[in-house]
Amino acid sequence: MQSRRIFIGQVATGLAGTLAAKVPGANDRIRFGLIGVGARGTELLREALGCDAECAAVADVYSKRLDDARAIVPAASAYTDYRALLDEPGIDAVLIATPPHLHAEHFIAAIEAGKHVYLERTLALTLEQAKRMRDARRGAGQLTVQIGHQWNSSGQAADAATFLRPELMGTVTAIRAHMFRNTPHGRPQWARPVYPDMNPANIAWESFLGEAPARPFDAHRFINWRYFEEYSGGSVTENLSQQLAFWYKVMGLNIPSAAVMTGGVYLWKDGREAPDTMSVSFEQPEEMLFSWDSGFGNDKPGTGEDVLGTDG
Repeated sequence: MQSRRIFIGQVATGLAGTLAAKVPGANDRIRFGLIGVGARGTELLREALGCDAECAAVADVYSKRLDDARAIVPAASAYTDYRALLDEPGIDAVLIATPPHLHAEHFIAAIEAGKHVYLERTLALTLEQAKRMRDARRGAGQLTVQIGHQWNSSGQAADAATFLRPELMGTVTAIRAHMFRNTPHGRPQWARPVYPDMNPANIAWESFLGEAPARPFDAHRFINWRYFEEYSGGSVTENLSQQLAFWYKVMGLNIPSAAVMTGGVYLWKDGREAPDTMSVSFEQPEEMLFSWDSGFGNDKPGTGEDVLGTDG
C-alpha cells in the first residue's frame, strides 16, 4: 500500500497535490469523493485509482454517469446530491469536475465540510464567485486546495523557469500564445449528442442549474453546456486559462492592468453563445503584453507560446 507522499509524486494530472496536508498514518490510503463524473471526472477517477487511492463516493446529476462510475468503483456510494457525498465520514479529499458555473457552490461546500479540494480549471465563472471562493479558502486553515492547471505541475514549468533567467532572456516584453482546433466536416467543435435517457427523470435539472438563471428542462443545454455563457466561458475558460496560468506561475505575473477581447461565433452557427474565434490581450503591470489567438476552424497552428525577450 502506497504512502501519501508516493501518491503525490505519481499522479500526472496534478490532482494529488491537494492531498498532502492530511497524514494520519504513514501508509493510510487516501479516501476521496468525486463530484462530476463526466469525461474529465472519469479521467481523474482512473488516475487516482491508479495510485492506490480509494474512491469512497461519487456524485453526479445524471443517473447514467453514476451507473458508469459504479462499473469502475462498485463499492463507492453514488449520489445525485453532492451534499450527501460531503456528509460521508472518512473522506479526506474531494475532486470536483463539474461545469464552471457550479465550481463556486461545490468548492465552498467542500471547504466548509473540511475536505481538501482539487478543482478542475477554471477556478470560477465570475469575479463575484471567485471572491467568495477566495474568502472560503482563507478560512480553510490547513486544508490544501489545488486548481486543475496541470501544466503547472509538469516538468516543463521547472524547465521554463530555468530558461527565463535574465542573463538568458534579457527583458521580456511580450508573450504571444495561440490555440487552434478543427473537427471533421459537419461535426461542430464541442458538440455532444443528446440521448433519449437525458430527460427530467434521469437528470437533476435544478441541481445542474445551480446559481444560473432558472430555465425549463433542456437536454441540449445540459450536455452542451460549453455553448452557453450562463455555464461556461467557452475557449477562454477551457483553453486560455491553461496557457495563461502556466506563464503567470513561471514568471510570477500579477493581475492584468487592462484586458481586451474581440471575436465572435464566426463558424458554428448552431445556437452557441461562446465565441469560436477570438483574440485576447492582457496588459501586464510588469510592462508586458500577453496576447492569445484562438479559433475552431483550422488546427494547423496547434497550441503554443512564444516568450519574447531582448536576448532570447
